[in-house]
Amino acid sequence: MKIAKLKPLSAALGLAAFLATSSTHAQDVIFGSAQTITGDANLIDAADTAGAINIDAILPGSVASSSLTANGVMFNLSSFSTTSASDGKITLTANATTPAFSPDHFTTYGNNALFGGGSSAFNAVMNAGGLYGSAGTISISAAALTAGDTYDIQIFNYSGDGANESTTFTSGGSNVTLFDDNGSHVGQFVTGTFTATGSSETISFGQPTGSYTPVVGAINLVEVTAVPEPSTFALLGAMLLLVPSLRMLRQQAR
Repeated sequence: MKIAKLKPLSAALGLAAFLATSSTHAQDVIFGSAQTITGDANLIDAADTAGAINIDAILPGSVASSSLTANGVMFNLSSFSTTSASDGKITLTANATTPAFSPDHFTTYGNNALFGGGSSAFNAVMNAGGLYGSAGTISISAAALTAGDTYDIQIFNYSGDGANESTTFTSGGSNVTLFDDNGSHVGQFVTGTFTATGSSETISFGQPTGSYTPVVGAINLVEVTAVPEPSTFALLGAMLLLVPSLRMLRQQAR
């Protein structure tokens, strides 16, 4: 009977240890391929994506006068300066890496209601604009992240000016280049996946070629896989420990 009691306990502790160590493994953002912005279906939201929890969304350099909501996702306005934009969870910082982009600076832009591929709410988000300026970083703070949880981040780049600037987003060995306007007032977006390290996640962005400065539009952060709470492990262990007792009761009842 002692052996029977120890086996479930060992199993519970082993499972908890495995999940705790494997789930907190640091991981850079793994970017998918650049996609053309077409409308509402591009946006990951909790209503139509199983298990998704919208954590934060931001219009980093928007000229909008208030936050905008599309498909239940609220895109927050950021506090903006010439070198940074932040809503407290997602921060963009100007960091000039070449003389052409110096000094460090950001400028806001609007799109003059050119994009019309989705619902009026989605179009409003695209047309709210973003920021452009020197190369920099996107930092997602611990206020938005939980260590071990897996997240998707979406970056929408659309400027509607017909110039088709390109911006490369990089994390570790993964990168993707987005064009903000293909000449028909349609930009691009990307979805990347990462596991939180417990502090902040950082993505670099910059201009790969040409004379245009980097452009960053709307950003959407979604939690897609959550690590079970410690109480869940405790409950699992308690249930496993009850198994031998239930067997004993059944045997006594016979």
